[in-house]
Amino acid sequence: MSNKIKIAHVSVVPAFSPGVFKKLEDKAKVSKENGLDIDFYLINPSQDYSSDNMHAIKVFNKNIPTNFLRILAFRVFKIANIEKSIPLDSYDAIILRYPLVDGFGTLRFAKKYGYKIFTEHHTDEVAELFSVGRIVDVFRGYLEKYFAGTFLSYLKGIIGVTDEIRKVELAKTNTSLYSATIANGINPQSFSHTGYIPFDGKTLNLIFVASEFSLWHGLEKFLGLLQSYDGDVHLYLRLIGNLSRTQIDMVNSIKTKNVSIEIVGKAYGDDLDNHMKNAHLAISSLALSVKNMKEACTLKSREYIVRGLPFVYAYKDTDLNGDESFAKRFEEDNISLDEIIIFAEYVSLNRDKIEAEMIKYTNIVSWKNKLIQMRNFVEKSLLEGKH
Repeated sequence: MSNKIKIAHVSVVPAFSPGVFKKLEDKAKVSKENGLDIDFYLINPSQDYSSDNMHAIKVFNKNIPTNFLRILAFRVFKIANIEKSIPLDSYDAIILRYPLVDGFGTLRFAKKYGYKIFTEHHTDEVAELFSVGRIVDVFRGYLEKYFAGTFLSYLKGIIGVTDEIRKVELAKTNTSLYSATIANGINPQSFSHTGYIPFDGKTLNLIFVASEFSLWHGLEKFLGLLQSYDGDVHLYLRLIGNLSRTQIDMVNSIKTKNVSIEIVGKAYGDDLDNHMKNAHLAISSLALSVKNMKEACTLKSREYIVRGLPFVYAYKDTDLNGDESFAKRFEEDNISLDEIIIFAEYVSLNRDKIEAEMIKYTNIVSWKNKLIQMRNFVEKSLLEGKH
């Protein structure tokens, strides 16, 4: 791999997000360790530091009186802050986590630097903004709907974290762009390998983890299945993360025989590891269609993989074929508790096969693999010349 091309990866985040910071720090570390020549920049309102190839740049105007107006100003002037804060001219390529077109100077920026910009898209922006439903987000959704295509058409290429998203973005443009599907990754070193316990056919320990249980996680759908369960195997479900009042009420209303549900709340470190170690199976996202999407690359599924914990899910995963031995994929409207029990029996009887395949996929979903894919795509696109 050539190291002649130097890349800047740029993100703009209007509010402090520990997850985003950690993710970028992991990627920067992996890039440095593997000589990938990618520098990471995060423009944000709270942190200001530089360490090797990771640069957090604080943009905060204390003279603006309210938080709402500060966020508004942050968004409106984000392009100016990118140009002011990052030495863009010293890089051969810019990977820009797509910042939306709701700011001043967006089109001028695309015309000036578009020949070396590759935007990175993590969602169908228009659909997501409209689904939020707030007046300001609907307005931003219309801006995206009518102006994003013009902005994107000036760029060198597009990276979608799913093929579904990549196609949505390409459809907005009026020119032929280079494009690639590169799913989200994970840092395997950030998680303990907890494995899973053998299923005795009597009690099935399930674990469902989310920071906040959003609708697209499908907790409500799964609780509905538990409500009507009439099998002989005792189902014990641990919920790790924050539940809404409505979700808590749903849990408390379930009095089904052979169903137990424990609301653990948030758990970290050794505490979380211990919960994982005592599970037979984990549950990943079950209701992605709420976001008007069919395909995803959810972090939770990747965490389960690197932990060595088999899981069930109900969406198309960018990195999975759907027939892996360690994961059971369902259609959203056809999730079966009986089939989950059968799957638990299968992974218990085929531990060697399951563990070997999960080790293989740990490398596939690692940030090292994803960043190498990203760099190769950018290099190839630039070397092939202008589209």
